[in-house]
Amino acid sequence: MRKYYKCTFLTDVVLTSNSATEGVHEPLQYIPGAKFMGIVASKLYQEWFETGNKQAVLDTFHNGNICFGDAHLMHKGKRTLKVPLSWYKPKIKGTEIFLHHKLVDSEALSKIIDEGIQLKQQRDYYIEPKSKSWLKPESTFSIKSAFDQEEKRSDEGKMFGYYGIKKGTQWCFYVEYDISDKDYIVAIESNFVGIRKLGRSKSAQYGQVSIEVHTDYVQESFEIGETESYQKNHVLYAESNLCFFDEKTGMPTYQPDIKQLGFISGKIDWEKSQIRTRQYQNWNTKRHNRDADRLIIDKGSVFYLKNAKPDIEKLKKGIGNFLSEGFGKVILNPDFLISQGVSLDYTLKEKNPDTQINDNLNSAYTTDKEKDDLLINMIQQAENLTNNDSRINSEVNDFVKKINSKSTDILPSQWGQLRTYAKYTQDSETLNNLLFDPESGFMYHGQSESKWRGIRDAIKKKLKSIDDSLQADFLVQLSSQMAKSKID
Repeated sequence: MRKYYKCTFLTDVVLTSNSATEGVHEPLQYIPGAKFMGIVASKLYQEWFETGNKQAVLDTFHNGNICFGDAHLMHKGKRTLKVPLSWYKPKIKGTEIFLHHKLVDSEALSKIIDEGIQLKQQRDYYIEPKSKSWLKPESTFSIKSAFDQEEKRSDEGKMFGYYGIKKGTQWCFYVEYDISDKDYIVAIESNFVGIRKLGRSKSAQYGQVSIEVHTDYVQESFEIGETESYQKNHVLYAESNLCFFDEKTGMPTYQPDIKQLGFISGKIDWEKSQIRTRQYQNWNTKRHNRDADRLIIDKGSVFYLKNAKPDIEKLKKGIGNFLSEGFGKVILNPDFLISQGVSLDYTLKEKNPDTQINDNLNSAYTTDKEKDDLLINMIQQAENLTNNDSRINSEVNDFVKKINSKSTDILPSQWGQLRTYAKYTQDSETLNNLLFDPESGFMYHGQSESKWRGIRDAIKKKLKSIDDSLQADFLVQLSSQMAKSKID
């Protein structure tokens, strides 16, 4: 059973193809199914495992019985598809869409070359075949700086640029449930439907999304198994990413055999196929570490198969590995890759993806059920720091008026030493011993002892009247203010 869902961005969302933190990262134009599986796993994996329900863990996250599909942009309520890599258009002028597998060894290709027309492979956008539209997500860019908690300012040399996908953008994805127990379906669905977080920098301003059931979605006619094959040759479109392992060596491979592609017999015509490959990096939030990198064939890739007999049931289930994360979905002989000539008989028009800016959705930030405890704690800490700073300022100003006439002989360097003790001592008890111990205390020995003699008792008495957590801050500010007044 395939069930569709709608995901709306409440804030900008940062999605990258690289799990590293340095360098330029290529933004993703889709939401991997692993993100939705991760949301469910964070809620149910440990709970089911500890209660002994290991079969549910295997069925949901490992066996491929439940598949979390990738989320693609929506247009007029429909889920779009990645542009096929076998589509080519004239590089300079022209909107005609040529099919690579039709052009190879054709007279039309020679004519195109003779006319000086240069064709360009189509990439990096999505299509909605029924409405003959193409679209791309609207992105944003912002620069952030890390914050130095100790110095209370931006951290040196730590600037970060974020490419985000604009809030309000709507996406459609599906989950395939190949299990009979409806209680599992209810449990899974209840743990990712609602207000959730995904992507990177979720602790900052990014990553808030709303997920809901797409109740009025109608499954498209080009889904696998519903179109007729043409002749003995077939075109296989990768609707999602594909990952294969060599059956002999067990190593990742970019060249699957005919059976791995879901065919009983036949031959792959690599000259007429168009695929792109890349290294897929995977971050495991639970373990706070990377999983093994994967070698994948990108979605939108097209395989051309000669004299081939498809295994329809296998193609429906999915091919390759990591099916639970949305990998392995293909479409056999889709309409947008079949034509009598070398090009399609239609062109595409650029459209905008579906969006929804709803102030009611943003109220989720402040509802009792969806409180962000981390954010609230940060605000409370900031308020406490402000109140403490104000109190210390007042205490220091009053104290300076009392001791100013008695501290004329103390040099700025001696106030600086006091500031160093206060700044780098971890607790108030140690600080008091370092300063006021009769035998080894800072104010009781050395050449400066006579200069501190007039005010050390007053400082000691003042510290006793202040909370232990504020004593060091009081001395730091007092030392800074007194040293500055001596210089001035």
